[in-house]
Amino acid sequence: MRNGILTQAAYQRSVYRKLKDDHPGLPEYVWEHCTKIPASGEELVVSESLMTGNEQELFVYAAARAVTAVAAKGGHPFGVRVSVLVPEQTEEESVKEMTKILEGMVKKQDIQILNILVQAAPDIRTMTVSVTGLGWAGEKRKAYRRKYEGREIVLVNPVALEGSLRVLYEKEKEVRERFVPVFLSKLYNSKNDLFAVRAAEKAAGFHADFVKPVTEGGVFGALWELAEETKPDMKWT
Repeated sequence: MRNGILTQAAYQRSVYRKLKDDHPGLPEYVWEHCTKIPASGEELVVSESLMTGNEQELFVYAAARAVTAVAAKGGHPFGVRVSVLVPEQTEEESVKEMTKILEGMVKKQDIQILNILVQAAPDIRTMTVSVTGLGWAGEKRKAYRRKYEGREIVLVNPVALEGSLRVLYEKEKEVRERFVPVFLSKLYNSKNDLFAVRAAEKAAGFHADFVKPVTEGGVFGALWELAEETKPDMKWT
């Protein structure tokens, strides 16, 4: 298979069509990372984020994606669960530092760390982090329009922020040779914008028909997914 998530057509053929009748909660789209679960008269919004890498901020990147997905789905995030598979030679101090960085970031978002499960495995060179985001849904957001002709699309928060931060940490020496310290300091201090919870809440306040997180594929990928989801009578082959 190609790198990245399964294609939508392959997902439809190999997963969705096989399971949808017996599992009605299964999302129709492969890029849909959220599920709403009825719980005690409310709805629990659960999202999943899976990432690989070796930088110390990897917990933060995965958590930001999971939390933002919950908020975009109309949930109010309250916690994250982290599972990480690390190379066997990983030092405990490295895990301690990653945990400390994550704690500092989620505290600013008023989000609890519910669990961090760390497992070392032989024969892997890159960490794999899975984060589950959890939130309670507020008022049900009205169904978005199936046709978007004439509608406005608003982009908020910095573009390619996560990718820029990852490049900064992975290639810090080379980056510092090309960019002035003021620019890099501003980029580093933009980490809080990875968590787009406030932006999603504002969008709901303005009665946005649809809120779409930008992740794999960037802005173009998000627009493509939006077009697919709002295309009437879509049939996958």
